[in-house]
Formats: sequence, structure tokens, C-alpha cells
Amino acid sequence: SMDPTYPVDTSLTRKFTAYLTVRDRHGKWTQGSVTIDIINKPPEARVGEDMTSDEDEVVELTGLGIDSVSDADTLEFRWVFGDDMASQWSLLPGTNHTYIHQGTYTVTLHVKDSKGASNSTALSITVNNVAPEAGIDSPKDGAKAVMDSKLKFTCWSRDTTSDNGSLWYTWDFDDGTTASGAHVSHTYKEAGRYTVTLTVEDNDGATIVVTHNLTIEEAGTSLDSPIVFTVTVGFLAMLGLAFLAATEPGKYWFGLLGAPLFTKTEDVLDNKTRHALLGIIVTNPGIHYSALREEFGLANGAAAYHLDVLERESFIRSVRDGKLKRFYSTHVKVPEDVGRSPEDTREAIVELVRGRPGINQLEIMEELGLSRDSASYYLRDLVKEGRLKAGKEGRFTVYTVNRLA
Repeated sequence: SMDPTYPVDTSLTRKFTAYLTVRDRHGKWTQGSVTIDIINKPPEARVGEDMTSDEDEVVELTGLGIDSVSDADTLEFRWVFGDDMASQWSLLPGTNHTYIHQGTYTVTLHVKDSKGASNSTALSITVNNVAPEAGIDSPKDGAKAVMDSKLKFTCWSRDTTSDNGSLWYTWDFDDGTTASGAHVSHTYKEAGRYTVTLTVEDNDGATIVVTHNLTIEEAGTSLDSPIVFTVTVGFLAMLGLAFLAATEPGKYWFGLLGAPLFTKTEDVLDNKTRHALLGIIVTNPGIHYSALREEFGLANGAAAYHLDVLERESFIRSVRDGKLKRFYSTHVKVPEDVGRSPEDTREAIVELVRGRPGINQLEIMEELGLSRDSASYYLRDLVKEGRLKAGKEGRFTVYTVNRLA
């Protein structure tokens, strides 16, 4: 009799006929026969208990195949991991796999013998997201600064390999303003005590929040104080009322008329304002002239002078974009369509990945002239929407177009 727990594949059944011959001493004989069906019983697949793992952690999967003596040494095994990936058929019952996204996955072990009979069994693996770690490098906790001075805010962070390149940074300066990016600048307009809050989020939504306390004091009068800039603004305003309705490039070049007022002999990046301007242009490629002035609270002449020095010394380059004047680091490719909208950027990323499957974030940033934060933001959303798929290639996260989208 056959074990009823196994499915029967009749195509694998072989028929044999057994004959019985009976003969007496006079040489008389007769013969009878019986037909015997020999059925190949499929192998049995076994796996361990359900498992729990973390993102980017190597999961060891062990299995077992049980079959008849004649077929036991011929068994082959194949694992289907539940994340659109699977192993090849192998004589080894065990394997390893790494999951890069949180979730619950059904893992199936398939086993087959040399005659083609097969069976399978499954287990469940729950993959947990690992929250990022982060800290504020500057300003230090408890630091003091003067109002109207440009402060640099920097941080460190780390996460699992698959999430590390897509972290999103948000700063809350406790004065009603926020900013995004790992390295940003901010100016406090009023004296007081502030709690600076940094929130770092990975592409699965896990966050870490870090705070530093900062004391802002009233500034004294100095050559670099806002009073000097105020006088300069008044001087330029008397000369340039006709330019109030001009475009950004016009304001920029008009601002250069006041450049001698700010001429200094120190090296290009020894000047804190130029150093900060270069930093924000590097992290925000394509930022325009008015945005830079507003960000730093600079007068037109001061802004134009420092930007002109950076451009003359080949640290940055400027591009005319309609009524705007945009600035890029000389190490960043300027997009052909510098006026590209956020939706245009999303489509440009998808088309780039479609043409170059397996491209990583750094290559996308260089190809489209995007900052790290912008690229991470768009890639994270496109993966969440299912338009792109993120995978692992060495230590890089690579992207392909989701054909099912």
C-alpha cells in the first residue's frame, strides 16, 4: 500500500509483468501472469522552525530531503526566498541569504529526485529594520554664539548597509525654522537659549532624535557685523534704485560695484563667509542667488563679491536660468535642464535607471547633478511607490526599474 500523505504522479509509474510457469513430470505446463505497478514516491522536504533576522544580516537556512534508498543520493534542492530571489538547484540542502528590507517572508525549500518527482515545504522569516544611529558634531552641546552669525550644523550617522545611503536628515532650530541635510547652516536673529533637534530617518521609517542646547548672545559691533553690511546696503541702494526690478544676474553684477568694500588679502577659503557659501553650494547644487543671500543674510554687494571670488578661483560656476542665476560646484555636472521641476527630476531618475539597470546612488547624483540629500529623497520615494527596486551589489545599493509597476 502507498503512504497517502504523498501525491502520486502517475506519469512516473512503471509497469512490470511477473510470470509463473507450472510443469508436471510428463512435460505438460501452464503459465499465469500478474501486472505490478511500481510507483516512484516523491521525496520529503523538511526545514527548521520559523526565524527572525535583521536587515543585512546573513541568514543561514538548513533543510533536509528524505527519499528511498535508491534515490536519496540523487536529491537536489532549491530555495525560494520570498523577496523575488531564489537559489539554483544544488546537491547541498543548506544555503545563506541576506534580506535588505524589513517584512515577513515565506521561504520555500523545493526538493526533487533523479526521476523528476518533487515536493516542498516552507517556513516564515521575519526581518526587522535596524534604526539608524546619529549624533551632532557641531555646534557642541552647550555652545555659545552671537546672533546674526552664520553657524554650521554638522552630524555623523550610521545604519545598516542597505539603509546607510538613503538616510534623511531634518534639523529643527527651535526658532520656527527647519532645514534638511547632513550639513546645513543657520543664522539666529534673536538672542536666547535654543534646543537644536536633529532627526535622522532611514528608508523604512525608523528614526533617531538627537538634541543639543545652544545659547545665542547679542552681538557686539565689529567690522564684520551686520552694521557694516547695513551701511553698504544703503550705499548701494542710493546707486541702484533703478535695478530693483532687475533679474538676479543684474543684481549680481550690480553687487560687484561694491566689491572693493570687501576686498581682503587672506586665502580664498580662510574667509568664513566664502567657506560657508561654498559648503551650501556643494550640498545644494543649483541654489540660486537670492536664496543664497536670504540664507546667509548678506547684502547684495557682499554676496556678489564672495561668489565672484569663488568663481574666479574655480571653486564654483554660475549658470543663467531665466531670471535666476544658479550656482554649482565645479565637481558637479550641471543638468541640461537646470529649471527641472521635482516631477521632472523623478522621471529623469526613472529613465536613467531604465537605461542603466544596476546604477548606484552616487552615479545617479553625478549624472543628474543632484545633491546626496535630494537623490536619497527621490530614490526613497520611488522605491516606496514601487517604481524602482533597490538591491545589493557589494557595498553599494543599486537600483532597477520595477517591471511590475
